[in-house]
Amino acid sequence: MNSQAIQLYALFCAIFFVTEILCEAKVLTFLDLTEQNLLEVVSKCIPCLLLFIWFRKNGKRLEKLGDDETVQRNKCITMGFLFSAIGDAAMVYCDEGGLPLGMLTFGIAHLFYIKAFGFAHTNRRTGMLLYSTSIFMALSMFAFEFFYVGKIQGVKLIISIVGVNLYSALLYTTLWRSLDIQDSSRNSKQLMCPFNVRASGLLAFVVSDNIIALNLFAYTIPLAWVPIMVLYYAAQGAIAWAEGQTLMVDLDTKSH
Repeated sequence: MNSQAIQLYALFCAIFFVTEILCEAKVLTFLDLTEQNLLEVVSKCIPCLLLFIWFRKNGKRLEKLGDDETVQRNKCITMGFLFSAIGDAAMVYCDEGGLPLGMLTFGIAHLFYIKAFGFAHTNRRTGMLLYSTSIFMALSMFAFEFFYVGKIQGVKLIISIVGVNLYSALLYTTLWRSLDIQDSSRNSKQLMCPFNVRASGLLAFVVSDNIIALNLFAYTIPLAWVPIMVLYYAAQGAIAWAEGQTLMVDLDTKSH
């Protein structure tokens, strides 16, 4: 990504935070709840839609160069941002039943990210450690919900446990793949910074989603949306920057 795209992304992230603060402070009382939700949907989705548009335009330039592998990787990243934007919209209506759609669309986004990162190099120990962490975090959270909170019971609790664990597996797989890409290219000094940024971004994604889960199922966190969205937008921005840099290095290498 060029500096102009990064600045535009940061600008619209800032606009979302301003919009959210105004809604929280009840400044926008001249708008009814439906209108406020629509305003939040628009401001929340624009950052990822901008990334989608940038990588979409970049993909058209890549197709002219005839590098199928790089084109396919770019397409996967592009679709990841698109489904993330759809997930952003669904999560605005989380309390009205939007959570399952949000988890589904973000899960699809992670599938695209996983496909883009690939399985060329696989450190199974890292994968097992991450999956064990994922299962432990999810089961501990739902155990707390079941014994101490009790908001969710019966079939709904079982469905929530299954759904969250499936999504969590995809989320931690994306983190795993980003770490393995980093490990497989340690000798490439040119790519070390993008790989570190990408891995850091996916770690921020994991932390953000864990805060969401804790806030929904275990403990109400005051102003939880602030760390959730700061980490989330930082994660998507890190993925976009790292992928943009990696694509440029790949094209430069293959052109020589």
